[in-house]
Amino acid sequence: MNQPLPEGFLLHGRRPYTVVKPLHSGGFGITYLVEAEIMVDHIPVKGRFTIKEFFPAKAGIRESNMSVTTSPADREFFDLAKQTFLDEANILHSLNHESIVPVNEVFQQNNTIYYVMKYLGETSLEQYLYAQGGFLSEDEALALIDEVGDALRYLHGKSILHLDIKPDNLMMCREGDRLYPVLIDFGQAFFPNSKNTVGGYSRGFSPRELKDPNVHPLPAADIYSLSATLCFLLSGQAPDDAFTLTKGKIYKLLPEHISDHCADAIVRALSANTADRFRSVDDFLAALHGRSVNSTDSPTGDEPSIGGSKTEPVNRTEKTDPVNRTSNTQWAVSGKLPGGISWRTLAYFFLGVIGISVLVSLLMDSDDDPTWTDYPDPAVAETPVSTVAETPASGMKESKLLCEANGVKFNMIRVEGGTFRMGATEEMEEPDSDEMPFHEVTLSPYYLGETEVTQALWRAVMGSNPSYFKGDNHPVEKVSWDDCQAFIKKLNQLTGCTFSLPTEAQWEYAARGG
Repeated sequence: MNQPLPEGFLLHGRRPYTVVKPLHSGGFGITYLVEAEIMVDHIPVKGRFTIKEFFPAKAGIRESNMSVTTSPADREFFDLAKQTFLDEANILHSLNHESIVPVNEVFQQNNTIYYVMKYLGETSLEQYLYAQGGFLSEDEALALIDEVGDALRYLHGKSILHLDIKPDNLMMCREGDRLYPVLIDFGQAFFPNSKNTVGGYSRGFSPRELKDPNVHPLPAADIYSLSATLCFLLSGQAPDDAFTLTKGKIYKLLPEHISDHCADAIVRALSANTADRFRSVDDFLAALHGRSVNSTDSPTGDEPSIGGSKTEPVNRTEKTDPVNRTSNTQWAVSGKLPGGISWRTLAYFFLGVIGISVLVSLLMDSDDDPTWTDYPDPAVAETPVSTVAETPASGMKESKLLCEANGVKFNMIRVEGGTFRMGATEEMEEPDSDEMPFHEVTLSPYYLGETEVTQALWRAVMGSNPSYFKGDNHPVEKVSWDDCQAFIKKLNQLTGCTFSLPTEAQWEYAARGG
């Protein structure tokens, strides 16, 4: 979590809201669970709400008084993003649909913007699916998709595209005996007259056009994501990435008992070409239920219609061997564990615990998680980094070297050189563009720190500790790239060794190699 407000902090909208805990953070905001006093039949009771705060992950700085500011270099970006956030918050405040999270009010405090939403609990559609055994029947799944589709019909009628529909962004809300999905997280949405570029891509749920930041998105993008979500509900697995997805893979993923018209509709909605998808959400929902598609409008508004007035059946002979729905291996294939935790997240957790990184925390911007984000210096990307000299007397290659700076000791671990395949792999859900393509890299031997650079080591070298979360054995954070260069220069002077920041290739090689 990126510099959240502390528990107990008071926010002042139409009523006082007390922060209970942060729920999650994204590229442009932090979401909190809050409590406020409300009147029920003239009796004051504590009600729960959700509040989203504008806090851009790459540019926001939390001052000691909890105000949000930014550096002079990021000011123009910060001000533009803040105005966009406010405009979008006001648009969301104007929406009224039971399957879209309601925004109760928008207010400003701490030099930033907040909007208050209904608290929907903490059970996403994905978590609900796992609680139901990992998949739903066709009737159950279509009932949920119909409700989400109705919300999309409402949004598209107002020229709003969500662009991030997936099970994680649908909360299961209960009112009495009724349980229904509610669409949340409009952080990637396109609004009327939006100046945004496409900013997100969810592997398995986003169409390929959302990889292009300059694309003008169409309703067909939301229809693709809605179809992928239905596929997930029926099989317990997300479809393959849009760039590798084929009809055969979709049919293999879908259970055998799914009706032909439902399977054909899913396949068509997941077409790579937007013109081959459905013209509207109504057309998609009609096809799922085996009804005629009556729309004659093109999905893009100017492309020729595809398939006449009825959906074109797809030849299911392309389907390969059926998937065994009772197999526990589904969780491995889907990249998710029961409870919604991804294998990648679990792997990162264990890597963080055993601490294979060193100096990698120095690569962080001040507002980043110091374990998993790295920004290698392009100017030295091909040179050996994080190295120390071999033991000179005997020429032996020690597996571990004990180093010391002003009384603080730290270990460097020898990483044998070799060739490996670097970049985005199949299990990665949302790879960045600079993680592709998958390619071979050859490295010479080098030494990498046993842990991240600790606050104790930083203080011993620099004489200060800038970290927000204090602790001698905690990783240092809130340091800039220039701070890191100054640290390395002093560390080299103190130890007589040669240290530098690890390249991305060196970090990834060590992490993959165990």
